[in-house]
Amino acid sequence: MAAKEVTKDHYLDMLEVLPPADMAENGFLLGEPQTHNAQGQPVYDFYWTDGQGYYWGGYSTERQFESVCEEEQSLSDMVEKNDTAAADQWVKDAEAGEVKRII
Repeated sequence: MAAKEVTKDHYLDMLEVLPPADMAENGFLLGEPQTHNAQGQPVYDFYWTDGQGYYWGGYSTERQFESVCEEEQSLSDMVEKNDTAAADQWVKDAEAGEVKRII
């Protein structure tokens, strides 16, 4: 699933509604899980910003969130560089189940 752009107000509302479950430099997991996965791990709404836009990035466990924050090139980097080929591959990999960095 590709990221969905949201307004700055919506992003800030989600950031402030509850303390984040986890937070990185440019993103956070909403403080209360939407559901739990088959392994019993909580799954949260994931929001991020690239400094120009604000996005809902789908759903993520804390482990996935931490993993994506450690990878080298992020989707926001690709968007910033207007690297559509790399961004398209990122989406395909993510849809195939790979954990990918958004921010």
